[in-house]
Amino acid sequence: MVTHKNTPKDRKIDVILGIPVDSTPEDVLLKRLLSFIKIKKQFFIVTPNPEIILLAQNDSDLKKALNFADISIPDGTGLIFAASVLNLNLKSRIPGRKFMEHLFELANTHKLKIYLLGGSHAVITGSLARMKKKYPSLVAKGMEGPKLGQDGKPVDGEALEIERKVTSAINSFKPDILFIGFGAPKQEKWFSLNRMHLAVGGAMVVGGSLDVYSGQKSQSPELLNRLGLEWLWRVATEPKRLFRIMNAVLVFPTLIFKEKARQLLG
Repeated sequence: MVTHKNTPKDRKIDVILGIPVDSTPEDVLLKRLLSFIKIKKQFFIVTPNPEIILLAQNDSDLKKALNFADISIPDGTGLIFAASVLNLNLKSRIPGRKFMEHLFELANTHKLKIYLLGGSHAVITGSLARMKKKYPSLVAKGMEGPKLGQDGKPVDGEALEIERKVTSAINSFKPDILFIGFGAPKQEKWFSLNRMHLAVGGAMVVGGSLDVYSGQKSQSPELLNRLGLEWLWRVATEPKRLFRIMNAVLVFPTLIFKEKARQLLG
């Protein structure tokens, strides 16, 4: 098990190809998050899926960021497959987008402040408009953010200046939860690089969830979701991600079976 000195004793973790994943029930995770906010312990929530775990196999910075997260949401049916092959405790996935919306509800109930970072102007404004209508007690702001490289750093001087403005805006607002939508591995690395300079209760990386939440991108059909075939929808709607998605569909299971063989022979 990959852990560190601040890991709660009641946190249940499975390790899949070197990446820790919470097998803790969602309601327990939400209660833990509230306790973090109450005691002002900065937290980091990540959403590993087969794509991200594969990226981490050859990206030590991403792997480090994932290993030191306080909550690691099992976002992907491929992780349930891996857990069954490797005889782990994980039994059900927690879709990152749905967990994000549960945090919106939590923030509304407890009158917390949240900040949305990343995505286009339309994504930010659309998300804020929907949230204002649905969650009247929620205080929320947001900004598109800088253009980042794969290392999680601004790509040029203009992006660096935007990052400074974003950081200043976030620190003035002091949100309880920062939602970061730069996409993996940029978002994980960006927060890891900047968390010590951010006046936030904590952060959750959300990938393209805000794109769907804002209505800028369509959600995969519920039937595909139930069958664990969201990847077919992503291939159809985001063909540029074909290589990463097929890696997750083909390469990830191969590595899992190799890991199982290693365990049996070890």
